[in-house]
Amino acid sequence: MVLDFGKTFKNADKIGRQIEQVYRESQEGSGIHFKPAIALNETPKTLVLKATLPGFCRDDLDIKITENAAIVSGVLKDSAVPFRQVVALPEPVDRDRAEVDYSNGILTVVLGKLRIEN
Repeated sequence: MVLDFGKTFKNADKIGRQIEQVYRESQEGSGIHFKPAIALNETPKTLVLKATLPGFCRDDLDIKITENAAIVSGVLKDSAVPFRQVVALPEPVDRDRAEVDYSNGILTVVLGKLRIEN
């Protein structure tokens, strides 16, 4: 028995482009976005937020801090799919003294608490 896959392989590139187009359109209209892994740790004086964001550059990211939330958003340059993650903070923080570092795909935001535990 001989199987002829000639036509299938000739159309593989076209089929791949069509699948990518359908996926891209479904992402844009449905609100499905990249969701980074985020952890929030607490010390007596600070809240430390860590987010795994591989493949981003510093310019791709936007971090906003309010007294009760941290908002991390961005768009990967090779992708049209944005992400936006809101992290509720368990207590008020001093947003003016936030320390932000992004290296090796890990975003670290250190936030000083307004009320320090004893």
